[in-house]
Amino acid sequence: MDGRFIIDNLLRQEKNERLDFLPKATEDMLAKTITAMLNNRGGDIVIGVDDNKRVLGVSEGDISGLSKALANRIRPSAPIDIHSIDYNGTNILLISVWEGAQKPYHCDGKIYQKLGDEIIVASPESIGNMLLERKQSDFNWERMPVLGAEMDDLEMDEVRNTMKEYIRTSGNNIDDEELFLIKNGLLKDGNLTNACIALYAKTPAQFIVQTRIKLSVFSSDSNADLVEARLFEGNIFKNISAIFQFIDITYSKSVKIDGLLREERWIYPQVAVREGIMNAIVHRDYNSVNGFMHILLYPNRLEIANYGIIPLMESVIKRW
Repeated sequence: MDGRFIIDNLLRQEKNERLDFLPKATEDMLAKTITAMLNNRGGDIVIGVDDNKRVLGVSEGDISGLSKALANRIRPSAPIDIHSIDYNGTNILLISVWEGAQKPYHCDGKIYQKLGDEIIVASPESIGNMLLERKQSDFNWERMPVLGAEMDDLEMDEVRNTMKEYIRTSGNNIDDEELFLIKNGLLKDGNLTNACIALYAKTPAQFIVQTRIKLSVFSSDSNADLVEARLFEGNIFKNISAIFQFIDITYSKSVKIDGLLREERWIYPQVAVREGIMNAIVHRDYNSVNGFMHILLYPNRLEIANYGIIPLMESVIKRW
């Protein structure tokens, strides 16, 4: 994937509480920085770039090993995404951190926060505010029960796929689907939650009509020139796969033939498009029956219309 678009955009910004540049990936500094971002509003960490925006690069490493090491030091289990990006021939790591739903998070027993671009140990008052915020999150839409929904309504293969990723990143072995759902707040008091239905139901629109996603393709810049319209009605994981597959086929690749060599390149910035769609799916407002998400494909651009914002559903991030 070509992530240069994202790195270019981040390099144009200054360090702040949601963006940090690190010349090298030391596990200790990463663990503290990620914990601080989880306790704030999330953010991005670019590794291989110094404070003066000089691109130094990093050596090729074991990303899965780094993910597991960070997961072992940060508690509770947190949504972290690590990408290795080839930036003009130099390897850079991009770590995306989403605001945590189970604050306060701690690293090696200490609770950190971001104050501007500085990492500090959280004060007792700040910790109290985090605990209050966490208590209030228990009443959010995604944690509400869906009456009438049963385990048979779930796509259990998708649940097991998430369990595999959970085990890989957290190191906590769990082999019972129901226990996994309970542990992650997706099954409460014997009832499947709204988040569980949106993530794993075979037909989520049967219970939550606003989970549908509309995608339209136009032959020109005019909305009057509609070529194709599709409605994606699966669970979040099914929709993500289906939408990405459709866009890949629609945009296709460019092919360059040089003698016996054949080079294929995507003709759109995959990482940027996928990140935009992922953010829209995760942060859309599923609470309102009038909520919508609409992806519009034009010959020279892609637009995403999204209704509202919802607190992060961590299971999505851990899978993707």
